[in-house]
Amino acid sequence: MKAKSLLGVLIFVVSLFSVASSITVAQRFTIIIPSPDEIMDITAGDSHTCVRQFDGDVYCWGRNDRGQAGTWTSAVVNAPIKVATGAIQLEAGAGHTCILNSARNALCWGDNTYGQLGIANGSYGYQSSPLPVAGGLVFSTISAGKYSTCGNATTGLFCWGNIMNNGTGIPTPVQILGPNGYSNVTVGHRHMCAVYAVGSWREVNCFGNNSFGQMAIDKSFSNLPFMLGSNFGSSVSRVSTQVNFTCADQMSGIVQCAGENIFGQLGNGVVGGDNFMPQTVGNGMGLRGVSTGSGHACAIDPSSRAHCWGSGSRGQLGNNASAFTPQGYIFASPQPVLGGLSFRAIASGGQHTCAVTTDNRVFCWGDNGFGQLGLFYNSGFQTSPTWNAM
Repeated sequence: MKAKSLLGVLIFVVSLFSVASSITVAQRFTIIIPSPDEIMDITAGDSHTCVRQFDGDVYCWGRNDRGQAGTWTSAVVNAPIKVATGAIQLEAGAGHTCILNSARNALCWGDNTYGQLGIANGSYGYQSSPLPVAGGLVFSTISAGKYSTCGNATTGLFCWGNIMNNGTGIPTPVQILGPNGYSNVTVGHRHMCAVYAVGSWREVNCFGNNSFGQMAIDKSFSNLPFMLGSNFGSSVSRVSTQVNFTCADQMSGIVQCAGENIFGQLGNGVVGGDNFMPQTVGNGMGLRGVSTGSGHACAIDPSSRAHCWGSGSRGQLGNNASAFTPQGYIFASPQPVLGGLSFRAIASGGQHTCAVTTDNRVFCWGDNGFGQLGLFYNSGFQTSPTWNAM
């Protein structure tokens, strides 16, 4: 278990001299500099989890049958291992993982069955170490889905792999749009959405499969080969998707979700009934940093407490419920995560959840069949937050 250090603090004293009055005025500015091991990103795939530290080091754990946890030594990684250095962004897909380096070039590892790693060597197998995405593109943001990866580069929006899940993938980046104002990209199993920003105005545009209304577009547009504006409105700050539903942080401090609702994952108090019109989660309770899993989602309230909703069959909601408890495991409205912990970031995986506390600890809950909770073993599940080995 790594020791956590306190934030480094630098105090800068600037002396301003008034020539006319010969009076010296001192002003103090406190600049908080994160310690090297301060966790900046946390991300979860189907059954693996990764974090990025302030110093750019990346650690992963969990399922590794496709190299997604960054090693060939074992099909399961029960505790965090160092995978990469120099990263400034980190994203986990279902079975692969990608980073941006300091030059904002993308590198990926893990499952490459459909070319979702974007590497140019022609190999569609698995890769256990970071390899550069072909083309040397400079990205502002990147997102990994199930069979595909997309990123917004200085020259436009690019995707690779098989975003429509309809045959052989494309092994190297293909341009979808020219230079644009996209500030946030998220890739699901068969669709992609991005936030288009012009000044204070925002619009979520999506393309791909829309069978469940997961793009917040009428389901009559079941498969879109081009970007189309969604119904999330003009005040979205970011979006998150993983499977057949999509959630968005609104600038007003609420979360809205659209798409499949078989497990109540839209968070509107109703189980069942897909909906392409965005549904407000928890009757408009204050939430931010939403992260979507396969059938659940989680977010953080203004008091830094975590809340989750949807399917909790393997304890992934963190509310002591599972498929084996009498109260059931489907919750269509946000449930407080137990433990009273204060979180600053959260990541929902296939059937697990991990989050970073305000004092830089990682807690995980849910399925641990592949060691994705980072507890030094790979079995069972946890129905409440458990401090992991990070």
